Amino acid sequence: KLQWKKPSGRKASLDTNVVTTSTHDTELQNFKVISDNIAAEGSILFGPDNKIKEFDFPDLNLNVISKLDIDGTRSKDDVWAINISGSNYDGRSFFKSLFSVGDGPGRTGKQAANATRVSVNLGNVIGSSDVSLRNLKMQAETRNGNLVSLDARGTLDGGAPLVAALDQSTGSRRLIVTSTDAGQVLKLVNFYPNMQGGRLR
Repeated sequence: KLQWKKPSGRKASLDTNVVTTSTHDTELQNFKVISDNIAAEGSILFGPDNKIKEFDFPDLNLNVISKLDIDGTRSKDDVWAINISGSNYDGRSFFKSLFSVGDGPGRTGKQAANATRVSVNLGNVIGSSDVSLRNLKMQAETRNGNLVSLDARGTLDGGAPLVAALDQSTGSRRLIVTSTDAGQVLKLVNFYPNMQGGRLR
């Protein structure tokens, strides 16, 4: 979960240069958004159908803490390939969202793409209770708005591994998390901060 919305009443500025390419695409060059909790600079490419084909934000700063490099490309069959890397990411809102994962059948509305494949490589993910996850590497895929694959691996403060994967072997989707330090995992996701040690699955 990575998004930004300008709070009501707060100032923000957007500047860009609009350029038409030789292939009749429209490129927003030097695309800059600046506010008190975001600084983003990059480019966005629209195809003749007015849909985004590519974007590249090599210097994205959120809430002063998160420093990311994000790029994405949409294929002709409407599949997005998105890469996210960076030295620091405030993951507290992401961990919170894990507790509200729906099972999909009731989902309605037009989806933005047939599929999205996301590759993540983050040096430090900040969680709750002063616990961080180091060297996170994650591969995830969604189809028609539903999460269909996930493999995430990192190291908790203290050296214990954390592995999260989506399991569909029983016919329903289950997010399975394993670690040799349950206490650190529960602190990280702000679920139960008073446990120490233990194994988690």
